[in-house]
Amino acid sequence: MREGATNVIRHSGARRCTVRIRAGRGDAAVEVLDDGRGQPATNGHRDRDGHGLAGLTERAESLRGWLEAGALPDGGFRLNVSVPAGARR
Repeated sequence: MREGATNVIRHSGARRCTVRIRAGRGDAAVEVLDDGRGQPATNGHRDRDGHGLAGLTERAESLRGWLEAGALPDGGFRLNVSVPAGARR
């Protein structure tokens, strides 16, 4: 959630952002939607500290989870991350 919100603040130029957090029996997910520029998903970009969407993808996959990120058809950007319940690093 923190990485998604940071990306909205730093990169999107959005006026509005919605964060949805869901915890189910089998998984937990975070979805971050904004109405910003909606630039295409990562091309391996990392922020100076090694995070960014590429780092977030690696962290999700290390927990047997997945990440979807990309521009929305009508503008804006969507980040969706899901990991199995109880996943630990």
